[in-house]
Amino acid sequence: MEEVWEYYKLIRYNIQLENVELFSMECESFNIPEGDGSISIRIGLEIRSQILDEDTAEIFLRTTLDFEDDGPFYIKIVYRGVCSQNGNLTEEEFKSQAEDQTVPLLLPYVREYVSDVITRMGYPPYYLPTMDVMQSLASNSKRSQQEE
Repeated sequence: MEEVWEYYKLIRYNIQLENVELFSMECESFNIPEGDGSISIRIGLEIRSQILDEDTAEIFLRTTLDFEDDGPFYIKIVYRGVCSQNGNLTEEEFKSQAEDQTVPLLLPYVREYVSDVITRMGYPPYYLPTMDVMQSLASNSKRSQQEE
């Protein structure tokens, strides 16, 4: 039976990720807590961006993994990305779009890091959940409008 492959059209965004680096990390492994083994990981995401020049922005994603109660580990990492734009955006539009794209652009690097580090600490692999990019953007946009 022949597989059917469908063509996927790639549409470039105004902002392109040019470089990514692990900027900082904190990681600590503790004893695995006693109990039924059901622990709830909390994932915190924070973003920051700054315009370096009219065509270059620096974006940061700080991710924290910890637990509601005592958990077996703690991780805080910051990834830094450098983005360029196509030159058609104002500085305000560029900063806004860079902030909107910080999580979608840098989260894949965080996912890989978290999975690798947790496994190296001797725990079963943990994979950060995939995200609905469009719904996340809409939710965060609504939240920022309410804060104004």
